[in-house]
Amino acid sequence: MHEESPEGRLAAIAVSIAIAFSDRHAKTGNGPSARDVADLRDALRPYVQRELLRARLDEFERNHNGRNSRRSALIKQLYECEAKIPAEHRL
Repeated sequence: MHEESPEGRLAAIAVSIAIAFSDRHAKTGNGPSARDVADLRDALRPYVQRELLRARLDEFERNHNGRNSRRSALIKQLYECEAKIPAEHRL
């Protein structure tokens, strides 16, 4: 998964999540064979949050020089968000 754009990264994650859902059902037979929108929404939530935080941080860095508390807060939020994402899906 080496997508450069936010849209590409989210698309790659969505495909990965869909495959994982399918594989999990095939291996265990538990749960529905097809997931619904709520399942995908919940699984995508940390990835969407990460992309939004990255965008906010990029915008902040383009418009402000130096360090300040807002930049530090955004970086802290990004690290917290990354911690919720499985290591194999961190970019």
